[in-house]
This record gives sequence, C-alpha cells and structure tokens, in this order.
Amino acid sequence: MNPDVHVCPFCNGLLPGLSAQPSAEKLPCPRCGELIPASRWRIDTAIASGEPTLPTPTGGADRPDAMQQIVPGIRKTALIVLGIMLAMAVVGLSYALWTTKLRRSRDPKLTLDPITFRKPLELEGLGYLPKDADIIVGLQIAEWLADKKVGKPLLDEPRPAVLDWVMKQLPRVTGMPLEELDHVVLAASFDTPQVVMVVKTRRPIALEKIAEHAKPSNTPLHQDKPLYEISLNPPAEALAWCVEAKTLLVVLRLDAPKLEHLNALSAMPRSIEEIMDAPLRDALKERLPKFQFLWAAGRLDRLGLLKDLLQMAAVAKPYLEATKDLKVFAIGLEPLDGLTLTGHFLMTDAKAAAKFKSFLEGMKIERVQQKVAAVPPGEKDQWLTWQVRGDVAAIRELLNQQKK
Repeated sequence: MNPDVHVCPFCNGLLPGLSAQPSAEKLPCPRCGELIPASRWRIDTAIASGEPTLPTPTGGADRPDAMQQIVPGIRKTALIVLGIMLAMAVVGLSYALWTTKLRRSRDPKLTLDPITFRKPLELEGLGYLPKDADIIVGLQIAEWLADKKVGKPLLDEPRPAVLDWVMKQLPRVTGMPLEELDHVVLAASFDTPQVVMVVKTRRPIALEKIAEHAKPSNTPLHQDKPLYEISLNPPAEALAWCVEAKTLLVVLRLDAPKLEHLNALSAMPRSIEEIMDAPLRDALKERLPKFQFLWAAGRLDRLGLLKDLLQMAAVAKPYLEATKDLKVFAIGLEPLDGLTLTGHFLMTDAKAAAKFKSFLEGMKIERVQQKVAAVPPGEKDQWLTWQVRGDVAAIRELLNQQKK
C-alpha cells in the first residue's frame, strides 16, 4: 500500500488510525482541519472503538459534518504581536523626540575656512590679478564681518554707497552669502575699459548657484574651467571664470564681454612681483603694513590722456587740480580707536607736497578727528599722511559723501 495514502494531502501530516470504518465520507485532519476522504484513513481494529476526537476544520460552521472544536491561539497571538508593535512604535517615537537635540548637534555642518587677519600683501587673490594694474582695491570681508564691534556695523544696511553696489553683486555673482566669502580684490588699468575682480571664498563654490543667474553660453568652459555670463544691475556685463574650487575671476565691462577679455588673466596664481610694479608693491608693504578692512592703492602718474579728458568735467576738475602732482597713493581703513581711515600720498616734489597738504587741511569733515602729517625735512620721497578717526556712524557718513 502506498504510505502516502495515510498522509494529509494539505499539510503532509500523518493521519491517525481508526478502530473502525468511519460513518462520514470525510473526516477533518487533526493538524490543519481540512476534510480528508475516509479512504485515506488507516483502519486498525486493535485501537479502542469509536472515532478519534478531532479539531473542527476552518469554516466548520459551514460544514455540519465536522466536529466543532475551536482551533486555539490564532487570534490571541495576533493581538499579542500587534500590542508589541504598538509598544515598540511608542518607545521609538519617544526616543526620537528625546534625542532630537543630540542628533541635530551631530549633523554634518557646513565647514568654512578659519578666519585669519592678514596684511594686504598677504591676500592670495592678488596672484590672480592682471599684470601692471594702475588701481587695486581690497575688501577683507571675512575679517570685516568677524569684528562685531565696528566691522559688521559698518556693513549693515543701508550701506554707504561706495560699498553698496559691490556687496549686493557679490552674492549674485558667487551664489554665496557674504559670510562665506574670504576676500575680494579688484583691479583696473587706465588703458583698458574693464575691471577685474577676484573672489576668494571660505568653502568650495557651488556652481549650480551661479548658473541660476547666468545666461546661456555657447562657451561653458575656458581652459577646461567653468565659465558663465552674468548681467548685473545697474547695467554691467560680467564673465565669471571659476579657476579653482574657492577662486572666481570676474571681468566686469559695460559692453558685451568676450573670451579675449580673459587673455590677461591666468588660471594659476602668479607672484606679487610679477603682478605689481615696484611703486604699488612698496606702497602696500611700507604704508599699509597692518590688517585693514578696506584698502586701495594706485598710480596716478600714468593717467596720461585720461587726466586731460577728466579736466573737462566740472565735477572732477577741482580734485584733479589738487592731485595733479600725486604719483602714488595707499589708503586703508582699520579698526583702530573706533575706525581710522589713513591715506598716504607720494607727491612729485616738496612744492607739490606743501600744496596738497594745504588742500587736505582745508577739508572740513564733521564728527571726526583729522590731521595731516607734514613731510619730514630732508626726506627724498615726498610722502604725506592724512588720517581721519571716528566712530562707525561718522565713518559711514564720510564714506557716503558721494551721495550728497
């Protein structure tokens, strides 16, 4: 006889022997409760008479021939499992809420380069400027904003007009807030109608943020470095060239910028000696030897025809008359006794120095202390020093004089 005949076809459980032929055509399996044909059950007359007590199959209410016995444990087990799941959910949620502050403290934070207080000549951005610039301006933004006493209040809005345009354009050009910038240097030459701006940042530049303000360009790369065209407001056009993760070179022009306008720039930094001629380099080294928020240095002895053209402008004529014998200047703003603006001016000779000294002494500026240091007798170089000192409000008013 096939041994499988005494096995439940549904659960493969062994069917117990019966003492006599059952009266029903089908009997429920004692393991799974399914109805099994009587022919599959083994008859053993040695077993006590009567049919075995068997559990009621699933759906026994619909099967009047099945024995009515409840299958134990299924509903109770489901309730226990559900209770455990609910308890674990409550505990997990409570733990998550309780540890929120701790977990937030461990979140990865935006890492910015540390702030260091540097002299003007120590700024890395200078190495990316074009050679032989006539005017160079530096804004040491990271140090500036780090000074909560006088530095940051000077940049609070409404800013002085001389600073406002640059500070508004920097986030647009870089796609970064001012707090993530390190320093900015600008350079211009009298024979080239453009300004070059070098922006050094405290974290890698997010190029997708620049692309949000950029115009579609047929030349997305220059020397395998990302290049963008950006329109600024007031009207100006710019080429932004990302030469390194934290370095952006920007060419600003009133007309449409072209790739050829980048020819004077290098994707690799050059030495200060290669960038600046000796008069400018010496002015920054000797006249601005300490940290500055804002500084500028330039050569006016190379104005040439531009000086003659400016003489025709009524507004510029008095200033050009006073500065016509000015060769080199270096001006810096530093957090000294409030804020101190110091200007150093190299004149052509002693007569020109005396005349310019009288011009500076004649300037009347309210709410500040000012003095002009005379050129020491016997000095070969005719350097004059002009110093203006005051609180934040007074210096803001001084820088805002061009609005009046």
